[in-house]
This record gives sequence, C-alpha cells and structure tokens, in this order.
Amino acid sequence: MNKSAIQDTTDGTQARGGEPDPLEALREAWKSWRQQPSVGLEEHLVQLRQAAAASLSLEPGRDIWPPQAPDLFPEHRHGLVEIEPAQLNMQTLASAVGHHGALLVRGLVPMARVHELREGIDQAMAMHDAWRAGAPLEKTSPWFRENPDVTTLSENDYARKWTRQAQGVFTADSPRMLALLLDTYARSGVLDTVREYLGEHPLLSAKKGVLRRVEPDLKLAGWHQDGRFLEQGEGIHTINAWMSLSHCGKQAPGMDIIARQLGRIVETGTHSAEMPWVVAQELIDETPELREAWVRPDFAPGDVLFFDEFNLHRTGIGPDMSERRYAIESWFYAPSRRTANDLYLAV
Repeated sequence: MNKSAIQDTTDGTQARGGEPDPLEALREAWKSWRQQPSVGLEEHLVQLRQAAAASLSLEPGRDIWPPQAPDLFPEHRHGLVEIEPAQLNMQTLASAVGHHGALLVRGLVPMARVHELREGIDQAMAMHDAWRAGAPLEKTSPWFRENPDVTTLSENDYARKWTRQAQGVFTADSPRMLALLLDTYARSGVLDTVREYLGEHPLLSAKKGVLRRVEPDLKLAGWHQDGRFLEQGEGIHTINAWMSLSHCGKQAPGMDIIARQLGRIVETGTHSAEMPWVVAQELIDETPELREAWVRPDFAPGDVLFFDEFNLHRTGIGPDMSERRYAIESWFYAPSRRTANDLYLAV
C-alpha cells in the first residue's frame, strides 16, 4: 500500500478566523518531502507536527473504550496472535489486543527500509553522542537535532540522558528518522489502522517514541506495564507499535510478553523486584494467569508488535545472546486523551 500519512480529518481541525490551518500546512509539507526529501524540510516538519498536534480538537473521543471486537483468534488462548501484513486492520488489531494483549504482524516493513532505519539508528546515536561532546547541531542534523520541547528545564534534561543510558534516543530528536519512520508506517497502512482504532487523528508521543539499539550484555530487564508510568492511567487512549529491525529473541535481546489482556495494572515492587515500578518474577511464577501466558517470540527484521498500556512485558535477555537488538517503539495517542507531561507530534 502507498497511503498518505496525513489524511483528511473531521475532528475540529479546520482553520478558524482565517488563521492558517496547522494540519493543512503539515499535509502540504509532508507531501513535498515525500516527493523530494531535504534536510531543511525534515527539520521544519518536526515543528509543523508539534503545531498541528497542539491545534487538534480536545472534544471527547470514543464513547466506548477500548474498541470492541469479537475474538477472531480463539485458538490463541495461551499464545501470541500473529498475522500477515494484508490481514492488518482495525478489527484484527482490536480483537488481538482486546482479547490476547498484543498483535504481531510478521514482515510488515520491507527489508530495504529495515536496513535504512537500522543504519539510521546508528547515525542518530553517533550524532547524539557527538552533540553531547560539543559538536554543533549544524553538524549533527538531520540525524540528531535536540528538540527543546521534549524535556523541560525542570527536568534538567534528565529524560533525554536517561533514555540514552537506556540505549535509546528520542525519535523526535532525529528529524530524518522521524520522517522515515512515519513514511514507513504510512506506506504499510499502520497509520490508517491506528487512526481508526483510536477514533481520532493519532498523535505520536515524543517521550515514548524511542529509537533503540540494545546490547546483548544488558543487565536489568524488569517486567513492567507502560500504564504504570502514565498520568491518566485507565483514562488514556493509546496503542504502541514496536518495530523489530533485527533478528531478536535468540541471538539478540528480544521481548518477553504476557500474551493476555489484563485490563489492569499489576502490583509492583513486591518480592525481589529491583525497582518500585517492576513486577517481580516471583509474582509472575505464582500467578497462573500470568505464568501460562508468558511467551518469548523470535522476532525477524520488519516485524511489528502492537500492544496497549496494560501489556506486561520486559526485554528478553539470555546468557547465550551475542548480537545487538535494533528496534523502534512508537506510542500513539488520541488527542482527546493525551497526557499533560509530554510533547506530541501529529502524524
């Protein structure tokens, strides 16, 4: 498929009082970039995405959440639901996430784009580190250009530093990678599917949109749910797309997943949990609902895993792993249920 990343909307985004419509400006610039990419346009697109996100209506979204769908995969009672790219749509996404906690789409990203994105992660991290060492942004862009709105002064850049220490870089800090990623998700039909799933024009979270390159000697891999960190808890409307860009799960760190929709935040900080936000391994072991649904998929480059804020997961590591894992995580939000302490980008 070759679908435009920016679709017409009916959610209150029209210009008022003769003012330019930020979403329309974004559509035009995005169309120009897809016809003829340029560094200046990539940097400008980041600003346009922020402006368009801020302009989107805050009217209530879906009356019923999460989206309701019958269980289309009853045979996956204790396993991860897997489908082919042609099967991805709102119904399969809502069914798999709503009944089984996650959906794995095999081979969604073409290999040529996989290689481009993986090389881009190396570039983004190298340019981030060069910037930290004093290189001017003119030398590090478009692979890295600090977005000052991602972290506030009160955070003292802690979030960006912590993310790099955790072997990641914010996608919003890389104009080139942001453009390539959203182009990938537009062409694969992901953005259309996510928009229908949310029932609103999707926004990409800046703090939870991360380029990752994980080394095989990673030590900490605690079980967690992303909903544990989100301000609005059960009030948010969100879905994550986790893109694998390398073989992982056997040779490289992968993902351990509880393939079941829990619909709640599991107790953290008990037993031998390393951190207050970690679900202890002992709790997994002694809870049949969790233990029986524990899977470690063998991901291939180009696979995309979808899950919501209740999914319980961790980085899957093992003593025999010797390769790096490349991946990109992208949390999409409905504008009406965005959290306050984040920066959003219209897709």
